[in-house]
Amino acid sequence: MNRQRPQRPVPGAVRGRTQRGFSVIELMVASTVGLLIVAAVLGLFISNRKVYSETELQAELQENSRFALEYLLNDLRHAGFYGRARFFSLEVSSNGVSAVTGDCTGDAGAFDFELPIWGKTAASATEIGCITDALAVDGIPSDILVIRSVLPLAYLDTDDSGTVGDTEDNNGDGSVNAADELALGRAYVASNTQQGELFTLTSAHPLAEVPTVGASGDYPDGAIWEYSYSAYYIRNRGTQPPTLSRKRLTSVSNGISMETEDLVEGIEGLRVMYGFDNDGDAVADRYVAASGVAADQWSQIVGVKLFVLARELRPDRTYQDTRDYVMGDTTVTATAGETASQGAKLQNFHRTMMMSTVSLRNMAFVAEEGAL
Repeated sequence: MNRQRPQRPVPGAVRGRTQRGFSVIELMVASTVGLLIVAAVLGLFISNRKVYSETELQAELQENSRFALEYLLNDLRHAGFYGRARFFSLEVSSNGVSAVTGDCTGDAGAFDFELPIWGKTAASATEIGCITDALAVDGIPSDILVIRSVLPLAYLDTDDSGTVGDTEDNNGDGSVNAADELALGRAYVASNTQQGELFTLTSAHPLAEVPTVGASGDYPDGAIWEYSYSAYYIRNRGTQPPTLSRKRLTSVSNGISMETEDLVEGIEGLRVMYGFDNDGDAVADRYVAASGVAADQWSQIVGVKLFVLARELRPDRTYQDTRDYVMGDTTVTATAGETASQGAKLQNFHRTMMMSTVSLRNMAFVAEEGAL
């Protein structure tokens, strides 16, 4: 038998080495470094997410505040505008006016046009004879603001036929149709530059009683304007967020009713400061709350400052609001009490406060005329 001779290693050849894994220490170091990286990335994600959520929340709060202010400012800019006549030269129709179902009372009454602007602070849920759900929380102002005017669309009788809308395209839509005519269940002001009257068009006061405004009419070369009434307030909606709402005149079954219209959710506080002109330049230089305006001074208001406090729609129980909000003559501190709302404490809501100032041009004109 031939025996195989063992092969000699080739010179320069490298012997095979035994494969080894990571040691326990190396695994622990790698795991620790990996966890640190994951923790850093996760922390950055959480931080960015928090910043994004807070930015989004603030944007929502500011948007709601701006919407609320726009509703108020738009109405205030028209306060005291009654077409071609001043409010002190108007009178109620000699035929009388139809009763308003659910009308407000006292100086807040629907047809008390001699007070183009009026207000008070809600002390309870029941206010001004027509509100039963006002928000009244200690330490947070909840003002009621009544604004009266006419809408800026004039109904004309250019053909002197005695009827508006028969040949006139009053709304400028390119055709003469029902939209150019007066409608049942509404109140109007007929006036020219000298005088005018407020009347209602209902089944009790039909079209035949409408004053004429043609060249040979009751108010020569005049116009008819739809009457506008708004009573703004903060509505308590129980388990739902508080809401900026208003009372408006609405047509119902050929009559007129005072109805509630919800505008912006999350509005928690409203403070209205009324401006007086002390130096005769028709610009407000002294502002007071409604309680500081005497009964015979409401027609002298020439400016208004509005403060709106908005809160998020849902509570955040991990958050405590420790900020102070200066709303005119009132400072609101949400953490001052343990008042509950929507199943949480008031301090568990994020908030923002915005303010705006508006000059009442129509009221200022009246003030200037009164000074002459």
